[in-house]
Amino acid sequence: MQRPTSNGANLERRDQTVPSGRYERLIVTDNYDQLWTKCVNKGESLTQMMLVDDHLAGQMFEIPRQSAESKFTDNSFVTEQGYTCAHGPSRVDGLEKAMEHLGLCIDSTPVGNNAELVFTHGGYKVLPNENTRRGTFGSFKQIINPLQGFIIGLSNLSPAKFIPPLEKIPELCYWSDIVYLQYIYAANLRCTVPAPLRYVFRSSIANHDTKDIIYGICNANGERLMPWPGTTYSIDSKEGQALLGTPNGRGVAFLLIQHKRQLGHKVVDGVTVFIEGLTTPSLLFYIRDV
Repeated sequence: MQRPTSNGANLERRDQTVPSGRYERLIVTDNYDQLWTKCVNKGESLTQMMLVDDHLAGQMFEIPRQSAESKFTDNSFVTEQGYTCAHGPSRVDGLEKAMEHLGLCIDSTPVGNNAELVFTHGGYKVLPNENTRRGTFGSFKQIINPLQGFIIGLSNLSPAKFIPPLEKIPELCYWSDIVYLQYIYAANLRCTVPAPLRYVFRSSIANHDTKDIIYGICNANGERLMPWPGTTYSIDSKEGQALLGTPNGRGVAFLLIQHKRQLGHKVVDGVTVFIEGLTTPSLLFYIRDV
């Protein structure tokens, strides 16, 4: 696996000043320690679920089950669950240095085979005491290259996050399930068997909890968010565990936990934190065989 050098600094210095002009949202100190502990514990649990077999992983769910495997294993579920699919060629913008360093294709040339896929959940909800209908659209947008084994998460909003809440949320609403179906969908477009998954990018992080963990790690280690190659943390470090336990990391873990039979028995090996442009943080998760 090709990646920058890991950083093993500890996380005891949480009171350092946030570097000026580098952050979009300051950490709320009173809540940060709770968030940190929650994400580290979640990351540790998810790592164990990735490492063990499917049955044991199933037993580790909050409600134990015989198998961790998702029921959504083929694209027949996409339309059945009310989604429409759109796809087209795509160029990767903002991640060029990372892609070049890893030997990944940037353009959607015949050699590169990058595909942008958008699964949209359609429908309308009649609002209470109103004569209007509001769209209930959830949208999941990635760039996927099934020949080089990478996924780039771009913008993702689950129907489960719709406000006001839907009367009936589609069962197929988690990023991990959607992105697996998009991965095989992209392979089918190319009439090929997908390559082993190696890299998952979560680009332009918007989730506040994920950004707080990223910023807190920088504060604790006396670092600034840097462009590629950024800073890489082993999944065995507290930083790596915390990043895996964030909302943006959990989906990557569940993608591997719930698709062991289809993707192979894999685990997140490390994660790189870097910025695109001036301030926007991104994460790169490295995938390896167990």
